[in-house]
Amino acid sequence: MFPSIEWYGGALVGLLCACVFLTVHELTRRDVANRSVLAAISSGITSVTIAGTLVYIGGRILVG
Repeated sequence: MFPSIEWYGGALVGLLCACVFLTVHELTRRDVANRSVLAAISSGITSVTIAGTLVYIGGRILVG
């Protein structure tokens, strides 16, 4: 599918994505129930931003 990516690069990016998913899942599972709408929105945005940043940086480092 992507001829410039070796198989081990894809495997490492997949492993990184799985680790990020598990980390974000644990962080949101332990999060207390938000009573405010703004607090709930910021909690969701924070987890998505952190996960996206880690995946982007990991992909740039591993794949190039």
